[in-house]
Amino acid sequence: MRGNWEYYRGPTGVQDVFYTVDEAAQKLRLHPKTILRFIRDGKLNASRVGKAYRIRHADLAAVTGDAVEPEPVRVTTVVDVPDARSELHQYVARSLQAVLNTPTARDGAVHLETIFDPERSRIRVVVIASLGDTAALLQTLDTLLQSFRG
Repeated sequence: MRGNWEYYRGPTGVQDVFYTVDEAAQKLRLHPKTILRFIRDGKLNASRVGKAYRIRHADLAAVTGDAVEPEPVRVTTVVDVPDARSELHQYVARSLQAVLNTPTARDGAVHLETIFDPERSRIRVVVIASLGDTAALLQTLDTLLQSFRG
C-alpha cells in the first residue's frame, strides 16, 4: 500500500508519483545501492525527505530511456465563411469529412465541425488538430471555396 507522501499535486495541479529507493530498484531491477549511487552521481534526480529519498516517476522514466514525450502542439482554428448557402455548407462538410476519412498519416486526433447559420447566411468551420493537419485542412477548405464559387 502506498503512503500519502507518494502522491503530490504540484503547483501545476498535475499529480506526480514518487518512489522510494527500494521501489525504484525493484522497478529497474537493480540493487538499491546502485540507485543511491545514481542519485549521488547526478544521473537520477531525487528529493531528500528526512533520511530517505523520493524519486519522481518522470525522473525514473528518464533514466530508463522511457522519457515522457511532451504533448504535441494543437491548434484551434475558427473560419467564418460569409454569404453562404446551404448547398455550400453541405459541399464543404462532406468534402472535408471525406478528406479526413482518407488513409493518411495524421499527427494525432482531428476535430472538425461545420456549422451553418441560415439567419446570417454564414458557415463556421472549427478545426482542432496539429499544426500540419490544420494547415492541410485550411488549404483544402480554400480550394473547395474557390472551386465552388468559381
